[in-house]
Amino acid sequence: MGNKIFDTILLRKIENFVSTFGEDSNSIFKLNEKLIHPAEYGKYRENALKDLLQVLTKFKVSDGFVITSNEKVSTQCDVVVYDNLDFPVLENNLAQFFSIESVISIGEVKSTLNKAQFKSALRKLAENKKLSENINGKPKLKVIYGDEYNSPISFLVCKNLKFELEKIDYDEIYKGIPKIYWHNLILIVDQGLSNYTFATKNFSESDKSEFVSNGGNINLVSFFPNKFYTYNNTTYECNTNFLKVDDQDQFKHIKMFITGFSQAILYKTIFQTQIVHYMNYEVQKLFQT
Repeated sequence: MGNKIFDTILLRKIENFVSTFGEDSNSIFKLNEKLIHPAEYGKYRENALKDLLQVLTKFKVSDGFVITSNEKVSTQCDVVVYDNLDFPVLENNLAQFFSIESVISIGEVKSTLNKAQFKSALRKLAENKKLSENINGKPKLKVIYGDEYNSPISFLVCKNLKFELEKIDYDEIYKGIPKIYWHNLILIVDQGLSNYTFATKNFSESDKSEFVSNGGNINLVSFFPNKFYTYNNTTYECNTNFLKVDDQDQFKHIKMFITGFSQAILYKTIFQTQIVHYMNYEVQKLFQT
């Protein structure tokens, strides 16, 4: 049934995000269709998205670089959702740095992309996501949902695309990159949402039988922010999906993005950051037992 108060407030937040991301940013930073102050133009849109995401999570939302305890560092991340209970945000006058263990989600924010720019943005996200291979901390809770959920949730948000997303070959885009590091969500504000689907009819016979015996509908198709779905310790690969803008509900794809983002964070494995791992070797030796 939902809650009318929550739905009303969230709708206003979405409306503000869409107007800020589109009309407002163009009115402020474009003169005679020519972009002025491109850096501030991008930052303005990034802040609009961060304001929306902050409503959806207890974690903090910022931007900066991800670092690991073995000297690796990401490229600039437009959006970083992080848990700073165990690790301070390291900053100087120019940038902020977050331990890979503390990072919950990373995102890229763009305007209008051609195919080459789209591919570049997704591969950048994947390479930054791969830093999770260097996590050096224990999970705060028992790991339940599999390896994919150990990595930061990754997403791309852009205004528009200059090509048909349905014709994109993601295997070609991500060539050489394991599927657990693929994006979780792609929101194209003017066009729709890319996520994943899983049809329960694709279960193994044993899982299908149990699913039905528990009252499940075998014809159900579920929407996910993740590339893999685990049921009874069996992992199934999901299919890429594209939800176009609904003329009857102009914000449906954004609501789906919000739902997917919140769901992905709910299942994300949260790790402890041990500061000693980030100290120099001589300091670390003092804590060895």
